[in-house]
Amino acid sequence: MKRKTLAFLLTVLLLTAVQQHGKAQTNPVVKVEVLKNMVALNPFKLSPDQAKSFDPSQGKGLYLEDGTTLSFEQFMQYASRPEKDYVVIPYANAADPNKVVAMLVRKATIEEQMQLKGVTEALQKRKTYSSEGSIDDPESSMAIKFDPNLKAADFLKGLKKVNQSEVAMTSINIGRVAIFDEKGNLIPLEIDGKMNPVVHKYQRSALFESDLYIDEDEVIRAMVYRKATMEERKRNGGGETRTNIREASVGGDEGSDIGGGGEMSATARLAQPGEKAAGGGKPAEFKGENASKTEKAKAFNFKATDINGKEVELSSFAGKKVVVLNFWFIQCKPCVMEMPELNKLVDEYKDNKNVEFISICLDKKEDVEKFFEKMAFKYRCIPGANSIAGKYGVVGFPTHMVVDKKGNIVLRQTSFSDDLIKDIKAEIAKGSK
Repeated sequence: MKRKTLAFLLTVLLLTAVQQHGKAQTNPVVKVEVLKNMVALNPFKLSPDQAKSFDPSQGKGLYLEDGTTLSFEQFMQYASRPEKDYVVIPYANAADPNKVVAMLVRKATIEEQMQLKGVTEALQKRKTYSSEGSIDDPESSMAIKFDPNLKAADFLKGLKKVNQSEVAMTSINIGRVAIFDEKGNLIPLEIDGKMNPVVHKYQRSALFESDLYIDEDEVIRAMVYRKATMEERKRNGGGETRTNIREASVGGDEGSDIGGGGEMSATARLAQPGEKAAGGGKPAEFKGENASKTEKAKAFNFKATDINGKEVELSSFAGKKVVVLNFWFIQCKPCVMEMPELNKLVDEYKDNKNVEFISICLDKKEDVEKFFEKMAFKYRCIPGANSIAGKYGVVGFPTHMVVDKKGNIVLRQTSFSDDLIKDIKAEIAKGSK
């Protein structure tokens, strides 16, 4: 199952190495005041430096053609529409045309739609550096138990360091990748069945980045952390802790800025191109995408069939129940690792009629049923729910949300943490009053 990432979508937008024919119509009537004095660039002919100079995941400088300011999630959903009916136009200041400082989403011309579709097809055929394993061969996806005394100097022999831009579209099962600290010592992915807090430390630190290494089959085998350069530290927020932790990153899926942009514990996966808000409407207006507590936003209603064939509609719980949502997929190792703790949470509230636990799974029903033969998960499960995840702008997994009785999203967090259960309980308590 291919999983598209932020880097994939950016490549679709930037297009530099894939398509060079045709010209984008880069001079529409601009209704965004701040863009009027800027230079519109051709998205189909950006240089590599221009392509790398702007990070939309920070949620700044993103606009819709009618002047609306877009969140990162909204931007991603417009960019990933299967119709390819929207194009993203990069903007730069006249004094520095090599630095993209804003992006405008507008309706694409017929010619641009054809180019976008052509680029997407070309990228889907491109070589990926997969380390995920096969659904048909479960053993190929199982985590590797590395020797705790393993050293990077020995393990990296015969491996090749790969440029981050080359692995923009990749699948990574971090359970099968050896992770080393800056001194070359192995960092175990988990301790006693739980995610190693040291992994969190490196992923959240603005002081470190990581390099990836591939074998002769171009499969990623190792990740080595190192001290970040001053430029990388600035990009990470300038402090000691990242202020731009992205959901699209390492951990079982195609991750953008794999070396240090995301949460290792959040197995990343962007919605497939085509996963958009129902009815083609505007995407959810989520704010503070990586914070555990967000400003209130209305939850999208969804209607689906759970794994037992029963209909589930979010709006049916309005005024009656607090709804706890969990977004996951089978190959997401952190998603699976947190299930025992989530099961305890469900057990704790089994007699509470004010709360409903629902899991939104991306995998098809038959695969989930097979998975549940070996692993219990007590949330009510909706399989094959890519479209629901897309509606909610979920790009990192696992993602947790709490929807109150008024239909407001009162909690949103990507990855499991020590505070998650406590925060969920707090919101349930508020909603039960």
